[in-house]
Amino acid sequence: MRLREEEKIDLVISSPGPELIIEKVMLSRFKARVISISVCACLLIFSVYFLKCHSSQKQQHHFMYSTIETFNNSKNSNSCCENKYECWMQCLGNEIAYTRLNRLVMPGTHNSGVYSGAFNDRIRNSKSLIDIVRSKMRKQVEMLLRWGIMSWDTFIDLLGKWAICQELTVSEQLTAGVRYLDFRICEDHAGRLFLCHMVYGADFFDVLDEIRDFLDAHTKEIVIIDIHTVAWSSGKKTNIANALIRKFEPLLIVDKLNEVVSTLWMKNQRVVVIYDDDKRFWPHSAIVRPWPRCNPGIWGAVAMISFNEKRITRNSHPKKLRVHDLECSPSTWDIVKGYCLPSIFPSSLQENTRNFVYPTLKFNMDWKWNRFPKGSFNIMMVDFIHKGVIDWAIKQNLNNRKLYG
Repeated sequence: MRLREEEKIDLVISSPGPELIIEKVMLSRFKARVISISVCACLLIFSVYFLKCHSSQKQQHHFMYSTIETFNNSKNSNSCCENKYECWMQCLGNEIAYTRLNRLVMPGTHNSGVYSGAFNDRIRNSKSLIDIVRSKMRKQVEMLLRWGIMSWDTFIDLLGKWAICQELTVSEQLTAGVRYLDFRICEDHAGRLFLCHMVYGADFFDVLDEIRDFLDAHTKEIVIIDIHTVAWSSGKKTNIANALIRKFEPLLIVDKLNEVVSTLWMKNQRVVVIYDDDKRFWPHSAIVRPWPRCNPGIWGAVAMISFNEKRITRNSHPKKLRVHDLECSPSTWDIVKGYCLPSIFPSSLQENTRNFVYPTLKFNMDWKWNRFPKGSFNIMMVDFIHKGVIDWAIKQNLNNRKLYG
């Protein structure tokens, strides 16, 4: 009996008093408020982010047409500088004269020679895989078509949606302000050289003519040609090197890639060629170009931004060119998802660029990257080049921002 009374006394003593109960209640209410405020803050940030992205999509209108209209409308201008894109280096003049080439911010295009016009011409002129698709993937495609897994029209549609990386021709890209060209070269079954990305694009030699014509007409513009990969059938590598030398030898930048722009103008050295297979050109070790390995969709675009930001440091690689790779590439699974569920997943590279990559990029350019130290950026490489990217890149080179408003 005494033992039970002692247990009751201990229970009463160990039970919390009114003050302790009130303290715990207040603490739990405080935690609940903190959680509520945190959730509201996250929702607010998320809403601002997507409102900003949505507004930038409205401003861009159609991805390719806004850029095309900009420089087409200025073709009748008396002064080149009235079209700030076509000869923006010349028009900036002293603003960039003492900037080093590898600190100059330049718009660039990914798979520059694989544009819709070249692809459409090819499928219009031939219904044979050997004339359209690279040999690397031809066997797999032939199997799909032979077994009836996919029709010819469906295959061509998918191919166009995911292989094409630009809308403008190379000449139009240069006129629109692009100064970095990314080339992959493939030799077809007949020994002809084309620019490629799963499919054959523009004729390599025709594109070299376009670049030279542009340089002859715009004597202060500097162009970088990055021959990223070459796929041979015959292995006659001298064809590429000799063609480059014939077209650009007097204009080649051969001494250093961190030369100031005014010196390059004075020497009339205005072409950088990056090509590993010939010692007369710069090797790929002269350019830093990490690949973000991101997939389509909003989270792929966010990962792309995060990847590039981690590698942006003001004084890194003082003697090399630097490419900020601002595009996301699909896996086979991404293509299948886009084909089967187009209302949920991107169904083409252009759709992914328009709806996810570009809005995310524009948001970060306007809100964060404008505050980065001068010299943080060099080459901004994108799919489906857009006026907003070109505007931003040009403005980064300005000390007097009034020139471009």
